[in-house]
Amino acid sequence: MKGYNRLIGDAPFECVVHGGGRLMTLSVSEAPSDEGAPNPGALLQTSVAAERGTARPMPTVVLLVEENEIFALDATDIMRNIGVRTVMSTSNQRKALEVIASVRPDLVVLSVGLLLHECFDIADRLLELKIPFNFAVWYDEQGIIPARFKGIAILRKPYSEETLLTALTR
Repeated sequence: MKGYNRLIGDAPFECVVHGGGRLMTLSVSEAPSDEGAPNPGALLQTSVAAERGTARPMPTVVLLVEENEIFALDATDIMRNIGVRTVMSTSNQRKALEVIASVRPDLVVLSVGLLLHECFDIADRLLELKIPFNFAVWYDEQGIIPARFKGIAILRKPYSEETLLTALTR
């Protein structure tokens, strides 16, 4: 477990988890690191950005709209490890729209597996508010995204550190 503790640091963080489609929030404050120890998330972000020739900064606040709680917890953990300060997650359309209106996240990862009309209603609202977002899909769901969302980035499931990092910084 020593390596795991080093990866996430000894940062104080707030974790509010509710089931039944309610909001889950993880907030991380600055973590003191071992002197001279590199930040794994920063190193990975720098590596991917250098490879792509881009360096868009990591979003501070991300909303994940994901119907599968296991995937949501996994993606939340990955995002925390690569440097996202606040990750909010919900599987509920109403809660997602409330967060979008009140918090205005820097980026939204929107699962297409959520009830389709609800997923695209959220996407329409994000477009109206000019909040960047990505669709998260299984390989067979990509064809069901309406043409009006052409040009929106697509993130493939299952989530991985590299695919999430690329989606968050492109």
